[in-house]
Amino acid sequence: GIRDIGVTGVQTCALPIYGGAGAPRAADEAVQMAEKSGDQSLVAPALLASAEVHLEKADGRTAISLAARAQQLFAERGKPESEWRAWLILGRAYAAGGDRAKAKESAVQASAALEKLARGWQQADFVSYTSRPDIQEYRKQLAQISRSRVSAP
Repeated sequence: GIRDIGVTGVQTCALPIYGGAGAPRAADEAVQMAEKSGDQSLVAPALLASAEVHLEKADGRTAISLAARAQQLFAERGKPESEWRAWLILGRAYAAGGDRAKAKESAVQASAALEKLARGWQQADFVSYTSRPDIQEYRKQLAQISRSRVSAP
């Protein structure tokens, strides 16, 4: 419906304008619209988009909260393609906040969800997916988190 278009449009517009001061507000508006729509298939993607915007604007605490909610919803709905990205955003947010242990734990979960995705798709489809520039960048970020050292407490 028209609400779906509105939510998707706000999400789409908020992501490319990380530099804009209004991006977090637009992303949060997409989450509110998704929640009000009653269509649960819109909520988790809106949460993930908002988490990424907040992370890019150095609001790690909000990014953690949003990404954790998105990850849980994607897991409940059996959406490993989105779940692994939610784990990645969560790991990046923890890393940005200095919590290397939680960042690494999130990276392990992201890798596991990505492996689940690979098992569930035809090899050619997975190769095509992982050759996309955005997914290559996400995988590079995942590798960086995975390689980071966790200090002993």
